[in-house]
Amino acid sequence: MARAIRSTPFVALVLVVVVACGPIAPVKLLTYDGTGCHVAPAAGQLVVDPKYGTAIWYEFGNDPQSPRLWPVAWPPGFSGRDSGGEIEVVAPDGRVVAVTGRRYALTGGGVPVDGITGGAFWACAGDPMPQ
Repeated sequence: MARAIRSTPFVALVLVVVVACGPIAPVKLLTYDGTGCHVAPAAGQLVVDPKYGTAIWYEFGNDPQSPRLWPVAWPPGFSGRDSGGEIEVVAPDGRVVAVTGRRYALTGGGVPVDGITGGAFWACAGDPMPQ
C-alpha cells in the first residue's frame, strides 16, 4: 500500500505535464536526397515554416537577397516533432539536432526544389552548429 501512495504523486505529475504541454506530434520536414554536400554555411534563426517544417532567416552580407526566409531541406531520414509550438529536428539516430526559435549555422547550400522559388537550403551535413 505504501508503494502505491508514493507513486501516486509521480503519476499525477506526469499527467499534469502531458496535459499542460500537450503531446509531441510529428511534423513533416522538407528533405532532399542529393550528392556532393556544399560547404557554404547559412547562419540565422531557425523558424517554424507551416508548409516545409523549418526555414532559416538567412543572413549573409554578400547575398543581395539577405536577409531572407529560406526553407530548410534536411537529409533523408530526418524528422520533425512539435514540442510546445517549436519544431524539434530529429536525426535518424533519435538525437534532437536543432529546435526552432534558436540560432544556428548550417552547413550546406542552395538546391532547386520543385515548387519553391529560389529553392531551399540543403542542410546536408545534418549537424547544425548553435550560435
